[in-house]
Amino acid sequence: MDKTLTDAITVANHHGLTDRDLVAVVEAATAARRAEDERPGMVPMTHPGLPPQLVDPDAVPVYEQSGWRQAAVEPIEDAAPVVDEAPDAKPSKAAAKKETP
Repeated sequence: MDKTLTDAITVANHHGLTDRDLVAVVEAATAARRAEDERPGMVPMTHPGLPPQLVDPDAVPVYEQSGWRQAAVEPIEDAAPVVDEAPDAKPSKAAAKKETP
């Protein structure tokens, strides 16, 4: 498993997310990516309390008038997760070497 992913899981667990929560997030992201790949050109839209939708580009103004917003979509390979270190996390070896004079 990639160290970045391991670190993200550690931080998520530190903040109370369970493995089941993480599974749900990964499954939702995978389903959204598959749906997007199957329908190129569609615009992802989100609305609080409702599942994300892919809509025809011509329908975006109508959705926006109803409170929907365009979702920011980044390719998976370009997306870098934001990982804040847990308070009890050990510093990385690279950070320890930089601090040593």
